Amino acid sequence: MRVGVYIRQLTTLGGGNRYALAAAEHLSHHHQVDILTHTPLGASAITSRLTLDMSRVKLRFVPAQPAAQLAPLTQEYDLFVNALHNYYVPCQARHGALIIFFPPQSRLDTAARIRRTIAKMLNGWLAVELASTGMYEPEYEHGRTVRLLTGCAEMQIAPSLRPIQATFDLSNPSSREQTIEVSLGDRSLQKVSLPPDAVHSCQIDLPGWQVTPYRLQFGIGSEQTPPLESVSAGPQRLPHMRLADFRVNHPRALIYRQLFERLLPGWRDRLLHVPPERFLGQVDTYDTIWAISLFTQRWIDAYWNRPSELVYPMVEVEAFRPAAKRQAILSVGRFFVAAHNKKHLLMIQAFKEMVDGGLADWTLHLAGGVVDDPIHRRYLESVREAAQGYPIQIHANLPFTELVDLYAQSAIYWHAAGFGEDEEREPIKLEHFGVTTVEAMASGCVPVVIRKGGQTEIIEHGRTGFLWTRVEELKEYTLRLIQNEPLRQEMAGNALIDSKRFDRTHFGAAIDRSLQRIGAEV
Repeated sequence: MRVGVYIRQLTTLGGGNRYALAAAEHLSHHHQVDILTHTPLGASAITSRLTLDMSRVKLRFVPAQPAAQLAPLTQEYDLFVNALHNYYVPCQARHGALIIFFPPQSRLDTAARIRRTIAKMLNGWLAVELASTGMYEPEYEHGRTVRLLTGCAEMQIAPSLRPIQATFDLSNPSSREQTIEVSLGDRSLQKVSLPPDAVHSCQIDLPGWQVTPYRLQFGIGSEQTPPLESVSAGPQRLPHMRLADFRVNHPRALIYRQLFERLLPGWRDRLLHVPPERFLGQVDTYDTIWAISLFTQRWIDAYWNRPSELVYPMVEVEAFRPAAKRQAILSVGRFFVAAHNKKHLLMIQAFKEMVDGGLADWTLHLAGGVVDDPIHRRYLESVREAAQGYPIQIHANLPFTELVDLYAQSAIYWHAAGFGEDEEREPIKLEHFGVTTVEAMASGCVPVVIRKGGQTEIIEHGRTGFLWTRVEELKEYTLRLIQNEPLRQEMAGNALIDSKRFDRTHFGAAIDRSLQRIGAEV
């Protein structure tokens, strides 16, 4: 059976991407598996950092395009597995499985409809890049926004009544010289030949009184370079021309940057992920929905009135192990500004209050990935500033082996995502499952985690950890473990045993049961 696993943006190792990659690994034992993604740079780097076995999996790089246009691609597969967030690709494969981490609402109240309408209006009005062909999705590399270009790429830019200017860098990572010509329709704006590893800074002027979109074209070489081929999972040198830090001084772009990168960064994620109208029609093209938790399953039923199958995420529990414990509290979660923020600042404040109240010789460790997006980098800096003067250590983008050691040496695990959020009003802001909590359990850490979302399915209060609602409870339960080492050890042992419920054997068995039910080959 030929299987396609679609991961739109494979740039981080967050829980969603790990889930999809684990599904690809499991299916690759008996089937031919492709991972389809629009982000080649991140994908080729990430797969080299996995402890999963990707040796039988192929990476297939697809230029960015609207979801509906990807539908014919799914026909090439016997099974199409879609891991998405608000990106609904109609499934035309023989069988389809839709992974849902949390569902968007399909039936909106008046206030929500107004918000969606406003968001769509803002999207339409502020968007400067209207469409593109022959380009992969934007990625971040060494603090720069980078896009790979195929041999003949085009970008449509919003019209303007006054002349505008675009600036960008072109770089040639190929082992041979490449020529690129930038054109506006039939008019050549710039043509440069770049030797290997060369970079050229460009500035182009676009005329005013343009009432239709500008069609900016990038032609590479005398012959078209075909799209990237599928490659084995692992680090790759991707030779296509790179377009870096593309910026247009269009009035809309200036307004967007001021509003959503400086004044209201938390709104940017909402603006970029407006659910499409009538998307349940696309959902119904799939044979089955895989819900990652009972919490998610509940909201699929509430929002969509659709059945789903519970397929808990695979946690690599065998990669973790307890070690001699230090007086350390650990929390693991990405540093980012979004609805699903991990509440690092809250945990820092709680720990500082404990230290001010007399807690001595304990350290709080906050570990997590961070994308080279300026918005998320600024958030990380705010976390560092809040931690100053206290025994708090920040570990950004820690290598996996070092993270495993940090888990092993930590005695207590904290998690606070969802604190202060209204579950009935905005359940998406809660932790949908809690992979890092299971990793902590497998490492002999005792979890002290918020009593919300998927965490309640993982922890048995008082036996494998503690569930808290108020910050005072977080501090109280933590002090109870600090002051009673035999209790901490007993609960750590129980947690270690319970973590096995989420190992690869259970994960693979759940997938196989689902495929058997829909009549797909196992």
